Amino acid sequence: MIPARAPLEGDISQNYKRRRSLSPTPTWEDANEPNVPVIVSNFHPDTRYDIPEDEIVESDDLDVSGETVAETSSDDAPVRILTDFSVYEWHTRHLVNVAELLGLDSELEDTIVFGASGLVLPYAGEDDDNAEMDQDETGTDASSELHDAEPSRVKLSQILEFNVHFISSSPEPLHIDPKMYLRTAYAWYILDRPADSYYIYFVDYWIKHRLLHLVIHTSLQDRTVDLKQFIGLLHITPESPDSVACAYRFLYRELKQQDLECDDVKAYIQANLEDVYGQNSRLRRALSHVPLVASLRGIDAQAKKKAKKCVRKAEKTGPLKRLKDIEKEVLQHRNKTVVTPIVARIASGLFKQTLRITGKSLEANEIGSIESTPDGTRLTHQTDPSLIEWIDRIAPNHYRTVRLDGVLYSIGDPVIVEKGEDRNATRERNAASSSARSRNRLANQKWFCEICYMFEKVENGRARKYFHGRWLQHGSQTLLQETAHANGLFYLDECDDLPLECIYSHCDLQILRGDEVEPVDEPGERFHTWLTWDPDACSLKNVHEDARSSRLQACKPWKRCYSCGLRSERKKQCAWTLLPDGGISRHNVDYHINDCVYLSTSHLQAKPLLYEIGQIVDFRRDEQGHVRKIKVRRFGRHDLVPESSDEPRIKDDRRLFLTADTVNVAPEDIEGKAFITCATGKRREDWLRHEDHFYVDCVSESIEIATTDELQPLSSIPRCEPCWKERRAELDTAHRLLTARGPLRGLELFAGAGGLSTGLELAGFVQTRWAVEFSPSAALTFQRNHPEAVVYNQDTNLLLKHAIETAEGREPQPLAGLNSRSKTRPLPPMPTPGEVDFIFGGPPCQSFSLMNHHRSADDIRNTLNVTGLLSFPLHGEQSGRKVVNGIKMGVVKFIVRALVCLGYQVHFKVLQAGQYGAPQSRRRVIFWGAKRGLPLPKFPMPLHSFPKSMHLFKLPTGDVLYPVTRAVTSDEDSTGDDYRQLAPLLPVTVDNAISDLPAFDWVNPYQVLCATHKDLKEIKNRHADSIPSFDAVTSRDDDLPGFNKPERYACPPLSRYQTWIRRNGASKVDHHYTRRFPPSTVERVCNVPMWPTREHPDKQYPDHLALPEKLRLKRCYGSDGLPLRHYRGIYGRVNGRGYFLTAMTTVSPSSKGGRLLHPTQKRIVSVRECARAQGFPDSYQFLSVNERIPDKVADQYRQIGNAVPVPLALVLGRELGKALVEYWLSQEQIEQGARSESPEV
Repeated sequence: MIPARAPLEGDISQNYKRRRSLSPTPTWEDANEPNVPVIVSNFHPDTRYDIPEDEIVESDDLDVSGETVAETSSDDAPVRILTDFSVYEWHTRHLVNVAELLGLDSELEDTIVFGASGLVLPYAGEDDDNAEMDQDETGTDASSELHDAEPSRVKLSQILEFNVHFISSSPEPLHIDPKMYLRTAYAWYILDRPADSYYIYFVDYWIKHRLLHLVIHTSLQDRTVDLKQFIGLLHITPESPDSVACAYRFLYRELKQQDLECDDVKAYIQANLEDVYGQNSRLRRALSHVPLVASLRGIDAQAKKKAKKCVRKAEKTGPLKRLKDIEKEVLQHRNKTVVTPIVARIASGLFKQTLRITGKSLEANEIGSIESTPDGTRLTHQTDPSLIEWIDRIAPNHYRTVRLDGVLYSIGDPVIVEKGEDRNATRERNAASSSARSRNRLANQKWFCEICYMFEKVENGRARKYFHGRWLQHGSQTLLQETAHANGLFYLDECDDLPLECIYSHCDLQILRGDEVEPVDEPGERFHTWLTWDPDACSLKNVHEDARSSRLQACKPWKRCYSCGLRSERKKQCAWTLLPDGGISRHNVDYHINDCVYLSTSHLQAKPLLYEIGQIVDFRRDEQGHVRKIKVRRFGRHDLVPESSDEPRIKDDRRLFLTADTVNVAPEDIEGKAFITCATGKRREDWLRHEDHFYVDCVSESIEIATTDELQPLSSIPRCEPCWKERRAELDTAHRLLTARGPLRGLELFAGAGGLSTGLELAGFVQTRWAVEFSPSAALTFQRNHPEAVVYNQDTNLLLKHAIETAEGREPQPLAGLNSRSKTRPLPPMPTPGEVDFIFGGPPCQSFSLMNHHRSADDIRNTLNVTGLLSFPLHGEQSGRKVVNGIKMGVVKFIVRALVCLGYQVHFKVLQAGQYGAPQSRRRVIFWGAKRGLPLPKFPMPLHSFPKSMHLFKLPTGDVLYPVTRAVTSDEDSTGDDYRQLAPLLPVTVDNAISDLPAFDWVNPYQVLCATHKDLKEIKNRHADSIPSFDAVTSRDDDLPGFNKPERYACPPLSRYQTWIRRNGASKVDHHYTRRFPPSTVERVCNVPMWPTREHPDKQYPDHLALPEKLRLKRCYGSDGLPLRHYRGIYGRVNGRGYFLTAMTTVSPSSKGGRLLHPTQKRIVSVRECARAQGFPDSYQFLSVNERIPDKVADQYRQIGNAVPVPLALVLGRELGKALVEYWLSQEQIEQGARSESPEV
């Protein structure tokens, strides 16, 4: 690929010389040295900055989407990012070299005035995350729109200061900031990437700046480093820090010795070393005896004279006055990623970042032995064996062994066969792709299978010899593709009859068992396997021996084939069978008269994607006794009946009413059982804690009723007693086993505020004993709400390194927490091997999130979210703002590959939190892993009929990642239509989540518009309705808009969700306040209409398009005056009868991708309302280590936005519980068998 900046492309440019020029148009000298770049002679750089139509002018109320607003103070200017920038002389707009800013002095009258323009982004520290951009509220996939959407292009006001090489003056170890800062009257701006047209005006100074930074940084790290060692460090290797490796991203080459030896560079380093010495005595003392610095300071007099032109004015202040946020300060310090040797081998070639390998003692345990068959010892056949003879007949025309040209092949032997035509066209296309090419030649040229049985049959009067084989597939032709082990094979659940002539040779195949680990990844002719690849389920599982034996037993003794047995089993499960007691059965679920069932009949559904619920009344059979129709009595949903009065009614999605209506349905319309009780009080609530459980307490003649007045009380319904007792026995068994065995001891990584742990613990099968969280504020929050857990406020990399070194007996120095309050106390020891039963974590979504407009090909944070995780090309190349080429779905492949290598089964799905009871749209990629021999937890089936449909994701292999479904797929040829998203419960709406919280408004500042009589009347009416209003304009006031102290609830819970959230029983709620904003933002929010209303029932929930013309944002409209699509939803109200859009970590009304205005109040959603959207209980406290009020509330919003929704974590915990119960039952049976065989004493 040719880089966008051709003059510096890596294949023709390694170094260069050029004359420094202060003129707008630089001149270039020809390079005559080897490895020196040649500048294209016909390249003419732009000399003037052309103002684009969409550029806006910087002002004090510049609205930067996603920016946290601080108090009004001259000492606290916000810090922002300026990318795609150009710097120019203010009046002429002539482009100037950025180095000209070094002599800037805004206090001198004759100083040249400089300006800059570019794309402005918020800066929130290195690790502030934005949640993923899910689809927009219309259900259309907005990802492509957001990917191409530009942030605001801004013309800055006069540049007042240029600050580089800022040295921290804190008592912490000396730290030099590598960033370049511009200051205007309104903000600091970090210079990111220049515009293409400005690149040649910037690159020369960038090299000087970077080398000086590296000199100081390296000298501070190693006081013995000399010039030769420093030059060696410039060479980019996998171990290089990012401060060195970034040269390749910017220059498309390394920094070299020739760069350092340029006169301009030497002069700049000399002058600026003297300059920083004068600023910081600690730095002078630290560097004065470093050999590298001494060498560079010893330059000749001519260079010193030239240095005067390069010296910048010494800054009296640093650029980071705004960064008083302790949270962000901590997050800026990054450590190298630490991995074990086996993970390092897998990551090699996938990630550009430096990886630190630890745990050499683990290497022997992680690498299996490999004993390849010596070359030339394997006898091969070329599709034309001269002699084929049967040996050991086991049944008519069936044989145990065959001899091919003297080589014996028997049942159970793995063999290599010649390639043929694959009936699966998708798999065949993938196998031919470059991504599926392996380093192993046999993987590319041959196929693999296992002989199940051998037979002979007559075709066209001639006896032909065949074998029936179960297929294995090389890992490179599965999802793993480029990451696959060169010798790794996986079983498929597919088989075929194959002619014996197609056998190429024996396959030397090692089946890994027990704790055996996979061999070293070196191409050879000895293969290994232990897992089965299922492309439809995207799973790699090992088959338990009991299941394997059962499926083999289902076959005839002389035709034993696991795949055939599995196919037969599935076929039987999909078919309806008659039961001796008169019922019917399918998929191991028995149905009888009086059982309650889910019905997928579309014309009966009260809401889209919502199951109808009925009770079986009768089976209608044909003459042969087969059930053709089932008569069911219908239940109605209490929440869907119109209210009989204006009094609010508690919404309860588990409440049904019985009707006299009946309907005949086909057996295929039944998709599971519901369990309905008439119990009351505590017995009812205990019953409703489980999935598929409902209650009924009223009855009507018809399902179509006008109001709840037509409902009559109901105290009992008939039920199938055997099925009811079986259900109770299942629940009792799970409770007994959990009580006896206890929950798993859990370790959470990336714990955040604790959403995942909270949900898992609610399920009852996990107790979080340890948690790791890097953010000091989030760690504080986790500890407050999980007091029994040991919380490690540290980097996971350092903790892993420390734990391994401790296990190896190396006695590393104790680690301290990152919170300033705990830095003097060492952290507790990490759990030892064997203590942890379950490791889990929810990494926040970061740079490949479509909400993050600052994506980079080499950003390690590209490992973390849904749209990004399933599309980001690992090891890709930067092309402008996009990342191209690379390994498709590389992070997923890496995760799966690493888990398999470590001995785990694994599968993954995309889950929608709204389908599991969260009142928001939030998709998450979930990976389940289980060690060999343990049951792999399943994914939870949809519980709520969420209106936003789940999409099918296309995998790099051409296969499809299907969503989880309750639908019964009938055969192997199922399509996407079979994965419909029906669910038994109504969705949880915004009103269901927050309607009981006390109301409040913001005060309209009326800066642009004047208050009208209608406005004043509305304010008076709202106050009369007990809706207070609070000042929300940015100020130094410690109070936040809203209730700064716990406030009484507006009313009792109005929904089952609110009852669940308020389960602690408190009478007051806290954290019910918002951030402050500039007056222009507050005025816009207060002027967004509150549609729909009785006067405007048909109007949709409004956004910025509904603002008065004087308050509209110009950046949201194109040059033609029409609104831009990618700004749709900003300043938008949430639909009270709908759902929250994806939770954001920076809650601002101008944030793209999130409607954040309250549906009926003049403000954005509060901290507590955001917590409600994520499912946190009202008792949950969100803490911060910061002292400034704006930073505290920003921390709270960030913690909530980064959390895993609690309802999603809860259903994952339930699925883990089901797998545990299955395992505990099997262990119980084994223990009972052992006791029965032991002699009595």
